[in-house]
Amino acid sequence: MFRKLLIALACSMFFGTTLAAQSNELVDELLTQVPVKAGHAAYLVLSAGGQVPEEATTDDALAWAIDKKWLAAGLRPDSPLALDQLSYLLMQAFGVKGGFFY
Repeated sequence: MFRKLLIALACSMFFGTTLAAQSNELVDELLTQVPVKAGHAAYLVLSAGGQVPEEATTDDALAWAIDKKWLAAGLRPDSPLALDQLSYLLMQAFGVKGGFFY
C-alpha cells in the first residue's frame, strides 16, 4: 500500500511540474512579444479562466475564443492583439460586466 502511494506521489510531482513548466515558458514568451500575439494571449487568458485545459495549444485556445465570438474571425495565432480585443477577451473569460464606458 505504501509503495503504491509513493509511486502515485512521484507521478503527480513529475506531471505537475511538467504542466507548470509549459505555462511558465508561454508566460516568458508572451512577455518578450511586442506586440502581443493573439494565440499566446488567448491561451493564457482562457487557461487562467478555466475555459481551456493547460494541455491545450495556442492554436486551440484561439480557435475556442473565435468560436465563442470573443475574438474576431480573421485572427491568426501570430496576429497582433489590440488592447480592446484583449480587454474584451478578459471580460468574457472572467465574467466581468461592461461598465458605462465599455
